[in-house]
Amino acid sequence: MKQTEINILNCEYQQGVLHKFYFRQAQNIYKFLVRKSGNYYLKPNDIISHRPTLFNYHEPHLETLFFQLSKTHDDFLIDIGANIGMTSVMVGHAFKSIHCVEPNTIISKILDVNLSLAEMANKTTIHEIGLGHETKIEELHIPKLNFGGAYIASNNDYNNSDAVMQRHDEEKTILNIQIVEANDWIKTLFSANKDWKNGVIKIDVEGFESHVFKALLNSIPKDVSVVVIMENFLDKFEFETFKSPNHTIEWFGFYKQKQYLKSFLFKLFGMSSYYKQGISKIDKSKNAPHDLIAIFSAK
Repeated sequence: MKQTEINILNCEYQQGVLHKFYFRQAQNIYKFLVRKSGNYYLKPNDIISHRPTLFNYHEPHLETLFFQLSKTHDDFLIDIGANIGMTSVMVGHAFKSIHCVEPNTIISKILDVNLSLAEMANKTTIHEIGLGHETKIEELHIPKLNFGGAYIASNNDYNNSDAVMQRHDEEKTILNIQIVEANDWIKTLFSANKDWKNGVIKIDVEGFESHVFKALLNSIPKDVSVVVIMENFLDKFEFETFKSPNHTIEWFGFYKQKQYLKSFLFKLFGMSSYYKQGISKIDKSKNAPHDLIAIFSAK
C-alpha cells in the first residue's frame, strides 16, 4: 500500500502556458464555426462530416429535391446505404415512414442515435443488412477516413472504373456483414406496407446501385409510384437495359453548369471552378451525371 500512496502523491499535471492559450482560443473558434451545426453525432475527421458540422447540411442539392418530392411522395422514404443517417436526419421529417438499410453494424449504432436525436426513431426502422445478388456473409471494406465509402469488392460495378482507383491505397478495416437477396427483401417490405402509394428511395451502395435498381424494377407493386435517387460514378450508364413489367421509367439527372465569371474569381484564390446544379432529362449524348433520378409511374 505504501507504493500506491507514493504513486498517488507523485501525480501532478500542469498545463503549459502556450497550450492553455491555444486551448481556450481554439475552443472559442470551434464554437463559432459550429454554431449552426445540427443535433447529431459525427466523426470529426471523416470527409462526410465537414459540411454537417459547419453548416447543418449534407448534400444541399439533394435535400432540396427530397423536400420537393415529399409534396407528392411522402408515404415513405427508403434510405438504402443510410450510413450515419445524414439523408434521413436532414429530410426524414417530411415523410410518414422511414426505412434505413445499413449493413455496417459499427456505424448503424450511430445511425440509431442520430435518428433518436432528430426525434424520428418512432417512425424509423433500421435494417442492418446489405442488398445483393444472394443471401450470404460478405466482407465490407471500410476506409478509415470515409465511413460512407465502405464497399464490397467482389462483383462491384466500379471494379473496372477510375472511380475506385483510390481504394487500393487507402487505410481501411474489414468487417463481415449480412447480405440478403434484394428482390425478396424488397417484395417483403412492400407486402408488409400495403398502404404505401407514393414514396422516395435513395440508393448509395458504392458500386451495387444498378443491381438494387433492377431489384426495384422487378419488385415494386404496380399500384405504387416511386422516385429513385441514385448515386453514380460511371460515365456510361446503360439506361435502355432497365425495364419494368409494371412501370414506365423516366430518367433525369443533376447537371453542373459552369459559371465562368465566378469561376475566374475562385481560381484567383486557388479554388476549383464554380458550378450551378440543375435537373434535366437525361442527355444520352453526354456522360451520365453523378446523381440520377428515376420516376416509376404505373403503366
